[in-house]
Amino acid sequence: MATVHRSGLSPVFTARLTAVAQEELTQVSAIMAGWSPSEVPNRRSSPFADPDSKLHTSTLYRLLHSMRNATSPLAAFVWHNRATPRVQFFAWLLVRDRIQSREHLKRRHVLHDAACEICNGAA
Repeated sequence: MATVHRSGLSPVFTARLTAVAQEELTQVSAIMAGWSPSEVPNRRSSPFADPDSKLHTSTLYRLLHSMRNATSPLAAFVWHNRATPRVQFFAWLLVRDRIQSREHLKRRHVLHDAACEICNGAA
């Protein structure tokens, strides 16, 4: 955090920010100008971490599997197949409309156009 405070946020982001993103970056930079980081190291906590703050992904994975939405008509298709867990998770995000597609980024005002870059067709 101290490094970001010293160098600012601009080097972290892509050079071609939208007007909305540039305005938000200006606002956040103004907020950060009045803040100084503490010399005390951050102590992050999570219910899935041990006392040494080491995150255990196996616990998260079990929680994800326990939270399967059985009422969704696509849940059985996504979770009960021979695909790897990574592919199953991607499929779950896809059916839940959580993939950062061009159309999704346009709705969030990150992109101006949602047309396909390959075929130039409308989304």
